[in-house]
Amino acid sequence: MKNKLTLYFILIYILLFVNFLSSGAVIPKFEGRDGGNKVILIWQSIVEVSLDHYEIERKLENQTDFIKIGTVNANGPKTYEFIDKSVFKQNSHTFNYRLKLVDKDGSSSTYGKVITVKPNISGIKHTWGSLKAMFR
Repeated sequence: MKNKLTLYFILIYILLFVNFLSSGAVIPKFEGRDGGNKVILIWQSIVEVSLDHYEIERKLENQTDFIKIGTVNANGPKTYEFIDKSVFKQNSHTFNYRLKLVDKDGSSSTYGKVITVKPNISGIKHTWGSLKAMFR
C-alpha cells in the first residue's frame, strides 16, 4: 500500500511539473458559478514562474471565437476571482470561459481549460441590458 501511495504522489508531481514547464504556471482549479446577474470565476494557482498576468476570455454558445473580457495581474500563488458583470447584456445564457496565461516577456502564452457557466439572469435585468446596448 505504501508503494502505491508513493507512486501516486510521484505521478502527480510529474504531471504538475510537465504542466509547469509548458506554461510557467500550475492552475489546478478553475471554476465558474452563477452570481445572479453575473458570473463569478475563481481559479487557484500553485506556481507562477515568469507569469505576468491572466487574460479572461469568454465566448457565447453560438460563437466560435473567444474574446478578451478582462485582465488580472499575477501576484504570486494564490486564489483569484474575476466577476463578469456583462452577462445580462447578452442574448445567450450559456457562457464558455478560459484563462490565457501570459509570460512577463510577452513572448509566450498558454490557455487553460474551458469551463461552461449558465447564470440565472433575471428577465428585467436582461431586457434593460439589451435596451442599453441598442443605444451605444
